[in-house]
Amino acid sequence: MMKKWFLLLLCGLLPFYAQAETGISQRTWMEQLVYSLGWSYGLPDKPEDVDYLRLLSGVRRIRVEAEESRQRFDRVSVKSFSNFGSFSGSGWLSGISVPTQAHLRFTLPHGGLYRLRARAYLPGHRLELAGKSFEFDGKDRFASIELGEVVLEAGETEILIELPPGGGVDYVELSAAPLGPIAPEGGWQPELPLSAAAAARTLVQALGLQGLLPASGRRLNLEVESMPHPGLILTGVRHMGAPSGAGWLRGGNRPTTLDFSLLPPAPGCYSLRLRALGDAPLEASIEDLFTQRIDFEPYLSERDLGSFFLPQDVLQLSVVLPPRGGVDRLELVERRSSAADLKRLVGLPVDAERLSELQVNDLLALVVRLRGLRQTNNE
Repeated sequence: MMKKWFLLLLCGLLPFYAQAETGISQRTWMEQLVYSLGWSYGLPDKPEDVDYLRLLSGVRRIRVEAEESRQRFDRVSVKSFSNFGSFSGSGWLSGISVPTQAHLRFTLPHGGLYRLRARAYLPGHRLELAGKSFEFDGKDRFASIELGEVVLEAGETEILIELPPGGGVDYVELSAAPLGPIAPEGGWQPELPLSAAAAARTLVQALGLQGLLPASGRRLNLEVESMPHPGLILTGVRHMGAPSGAGWLRGGNRPTTLDFSLLPPAPGCYSLRLRALGDAPLEASIEDLFTQRIDFEPYLSERDLGSFFLPQDVLQLSVVLPPRGGVDRLELVERRSSAADLKRLVGLPVDAERLSELQVNDLLALVVRLRGLRQTNNE
């Protein structure tokens, strides 16, 4: 039903205009994609290519180096000796003989629910961000401390840190689930002209439409019984569902992590399906690609993890099982993702090499109108 609705809307918005080369570059297209997706708040005042690329990577992890983001009026000093342990960046921020404050200012590319972590020295620190306060203690040497979570909006952001006498801060790290990358095949090359294939692929990613590509018929099943499984028990019991292979893995009384090593048979688009069980949500993730918390039944059942463009490279999918949770199989379903398939999905002529200005404008208008689909399809 969703596919039919989407295609009807697409056909109404994108008639097959006559082809005409415009000389539009990938740089112009990636800039316009950022604005059409509503992500311009995450840009600095004078954005460069790297700022657009950071947004389109979908990665929501940023390390705020204290010595680089402090303000000139802060009563602190920058030190670079390692007497109190290793540090990142060019140095670390040191307090003075009395309690003092540091104001760390930076641009946050994407909003969302972020987990905070700080690396600090000595006890008695306090951090304020977006109306929330976190008290934390360093050690007698630099140590990383988990602080908690906070909802943030994209844009200019300030962290206030209160340092105890003689205390030190190396960095504050913010991390949230990745949004998934948007990039042409082979990555962005800003100086090159925009091809119809690159526009189609990035439009599919921007709107999260990978799952609407037709299945190729090729599948890859990864059965868990052949995998290393420390902390998990291989069982063949069937009263919680028949395993698809010789057995399935079940955890004990504590959360357990199982790592799948994936090697797609060819680069392209794949849907990931996990067969598992649990009385509480499972967390599945591939670094810098996606992180999802998914509810399963208390018996073996399948859930979609999403559809993604994957390289022909070894990837690690980590599944965090709740107590007494279990996993049976991971399935990769290949989807047809040739340039013709992608252009057909977004309503472009399959033989188009370049786009007319009118086609480009209509594609961007489509992003503005349907950008909410991206978040919905990734949940």
